[in-house]
Amino acid sequence: MSYETDGMTALDAARARIDAQIAAARQAADAAARIEADLRALRVTATSPGREVSVTAGATGAIDRIEVQDTALDVDARSLSRLLTETAAQAQGLAAARAVERLAAVADVDSLTVTRTAPVHGDGPGSGA
Repeated sequence: MSYETDGMTALDAARARIDAQIAAARQAADAAARIEADLRALRVTATSPGREVSVTAGATGAIDRIEVQDTALDVDARSLSRLLTETAAQAQGLAAARAVERLAAVADVDSLTVTRTAPVHGDGPGSGA
């Protein structure tokens, strides 16, 4: 092979590696967009033990909806406040855990985000649950 042919072969190989890296980056960006959309759409509803209240929360912990049943009118204000607070916390925790599960399904389980977030919520990779 000539020096010129060797140079062209090396250049072609470098271009092929760059094209492969660009394709991989595009796939990663598409996957990240799908995960983001999935997490934005994630909603979890928790209901109090007596079914007086239901709370729906998203992956960020934001509460989207609180429903109070007529049976809640039979509960004193302090107990109803406690039910709302506990049920909201449960919905938020479940939503966070579900988000971690979804992230762990697509991310490397050793991912810093997944392993650092999961123990906070009590399940998922790294929590021992």
